Amino acid sequence: MVKIVVGFTKRFEVRWDDLDPNRHVANIAYSKWMTHVRFALLTENGFSQRKFQELGFGPVILSETFYYQAEVVSGETVTVDVQLLGMSADRRFYAFAQNVYKESGDVAAVGVPSFGWLSLETRKMISPPSEILDIITKLERHKKFYEIGPEHLKKLRPQF
Repeated sequence: MVKIVVGFTKRFEVRWDDLDPNRHVANIAYSKWMTHVRFALLTENGFSQRKFQELGFGPVILSETFYYQAEVVSGETVTVDVQLLGMSADRRFYAFAQNVYKESGDVAAVGVPSFGWLSLETRKMISPPSEILDIITKLERHKKFYEIGPEHLKKLRPQF
């Protein structure tokens, strides 16, 4: 049975090792918090690391973009959420919207990870098993939810 995951969040205390030389939160801390929330969502709904290993697949980040809006410093507590922002029709590709909220409720940062599911045997992108789909499709959908199509995937491959 999948727990209700609408509004799925986790709280984090900002520690000294989350800080950069300017004494505010380093970029990597935001990425780690958001990653933890995504995996906690799966784990708390019965899909652990061991399950990934047993089924021979895992998530692959295609891009991760951050938008910083307010400074976060040591000693603060932040709350990080996750919402479904996009999904491809074949269920191989996804985008989440994740907010980092200050104690005041103000948004400090927004993260947008785009990802897919990789078969560890074939090394190709796959649609995940129904257990994962059940968890993800029960997530709150972002107000700007969209279907991921070829035009979105092309933007993930910059031409240099």
